[in-house]
Amino acid sequence: QGPLLKIPRVAVTRAYKEMTSLSPDLERPMSAVKIAWNTGVRVTDTDARVLLALSQYLNTTLYSELRDKDGDTYSPQATYEPDAYSGIFTIEVMSSRRPPQIEKRIFEIVEKIKANIDSRELCRWRDSTELRRRKTLLDNCELRDAIADLVIQGASINDLAVKEVT
Repeated sequence: QGPLLKIPRVAVTRAYKEMTSLSPDLERPMSAVKIAWNTGVRVTDTDARVLLALSQYLNTTLYSELRDKDGDTYSPQATYEPDAYSGIFTIEVMSSRRPPQIEKRIFEIVEKIKANIDSRELCRWRDSTELRRRKTLLDNCELRDAIADLVIQGASINDLAVKEVT
């Protein structure tokens, strides 16, 4: 399985840096907010597919809330990147609002999802994500290359739930 690295717990870090002057090319200054946390869910854990689906669901919801309703951002992104030892869930938003306002709005959206998420809907997202994943691996050569990439990143072939390649 390979070495399991201890990841130290760290306090929440917030850093806001004001621009020293505005660019004459910008009508409105832009801010970037990145929120990330270690889930502890590895690529081989069964919850990894659920977190992948949740990231897609959150992507759609962030876009709907921040872009369609607030008309503020073009590219909110939620991603889950698992590896052999853990997985990082990240939310990134570019906005014309101040960072504390963006952060507050992101957490409002997350709380709304937590209060109203339907497990059947999340299962549909999970199944859709799995179907898209399977469609991208069109043949054995691509599957072999994907497995090789995981092994290079530190995963063991035993970490994968592959019973046969046809």
